[in-house]
Amino acid sequence: MKLRRLEIENLASVRKAVIDFEAEPLCCEPLILVTGRTGAGKSTILDAICLALYGTTPRLKSGSKEKVEPADIVRHGVMEARVRLLFMGEDGKEYEAAWNARRKPRKTDEFNNAEQRLVCGADVWTKKSDISDIVEKTAVGLSFDAFCRTTLLAQGAFSSFLKGGSTEKSEILRMLSGSDIYQCIADKIKEHYNATRADIKTVQSQIEGARTKACARLRWSNWRRRLRT
Repeated sequence: MKLRRLEIENLASVRKAVIDFEAEPLCCEPLILVTGRTGAGKSTILDAICLALYGTTPRLKSGSKEKVEPADIVRHGVMEARVRLLFMGEDGKEYEAAWNARRKPRKTDEFNNAEQRLVCGADVWTKKSDISDIVEKTAVGLSFDAFCRTTLLAQGAFSSFLKGGSTEKSEILRMLSGSDIYQCIADKIKEHYNATRADIKTVQSQIEGARTKACARLRWSNWRRRLRT
């Protein structure tokens, strides 16, 4: 996945911001540090990316509430908040992911349900389950939890990743490193080994059967010879 452009409007402490990852100076830097005073909007950038892709954000889900409400993340007093993310997916296709929340008329603290949209060429998805399926399987290749534990680690979440089980960490690192091909090779080798082992057992069984028959014929032949004598 490669980020192209991020647009934020009325999210947390950010009134309006555009980050063009393909323009100077970001496009020429291999490593980017986001720094600033408390409340400047550093975490909001990460929140915006998560909202566009998954419709939720780890900073809010880490609290007591499981569901992220628009009122928790939208700037106070505004009627609407928007996020728009352009990126190239893991499948090499160009995507546009968007999230927006609109306040109910004459309702100070109530919002309509947040909306999501995912666009890839002529394909447009607006149903959250469809968007989640595309994002997790092709566009990003990671579930929300895996994305938060690896690509985007919320504050204080790094220790959680380090303390995770070996199987879980192995699976995440395998996805991130692109080593799926080696797992496929290992699976093929194991499949070939099991098939060959089955063939060997079949041949060994046939040899044992032939040996038993040969021994039986030999005993019969010896017995007949003794009868003649």
